[in-house]
Amino acid sequence: SVVDSPTDGSQKGNASCTITVSPPPPPTLICPTATATVGVPYSSALIAAGGVRPYTYSAAGLPSGLSVNSSTGAITGTPTRAGQFPFTASVVDSPTDGSQKGNASCTITVSPAPPLLSVTVSNCVGLCFWPQLQTRIVTVKNIGSQPVSIYSVSLTQSPYQWVVSYNSITLPVGGSFNIIWGFFLTAQYPTVELDITDNAYGSPQRVIL
Repeated sequence: SVVDSPTDGSQKGNASCTITVSPPPPPTLICPTATATVGVPYSSALIAAGGVRPYTYSAAGLPSGLSVNSSTGAITGTPTRAGQFPFTASVVDSPTDGSQKGNASCTITVSPAPPLLSVTVSNCVGLCFWPQLQTRIVTVKNIGSQPVSIYSVSLTQSPYQWVVSYNSITLPVGGSFNIIWGFFLTAQYPTVELDITDNAYGSPQRVIL
């Protein structure tokens, strides 16, 4: 309305008006850091923009060992398996007239951990030499930057099913131990498997010698 001010009496004018209030645009989402390493703590976050705060985050298909904080969007944890992991990330906003959702297709590529153990094979000479036998030394060494606790190590030779086992071994940094094995010179070269069960990500689990 508007009212004027003439000297002989005021006059009034009216108009019917409309203001249309549009809802905010739906939230958008930026993916987290795309690379990680097995056994190494990972910390990144989904980043939302637009919509109305507060946001609620979710992610389906994250690498094993990782999880998302639904309130902050932080993705944290320690990956346990290498590979490429595509996943769908979502964010939901909180307007008073109904929530809106934003999605993003993301991928985290988890690289294998650097090996903590090395396995080498060499000929056995000197005191470990036996006539009519071909002998070998298998050396397992900690080449990582921290001590490694090995649950068990076993060496199996076929077709004779000769087994050598070691249990509960802790190797300091640079530490190693040897396994000596052999076979008759007149026999064909046997199939020998070294199995290592340990808590060292990236270390060999089965080695054909």
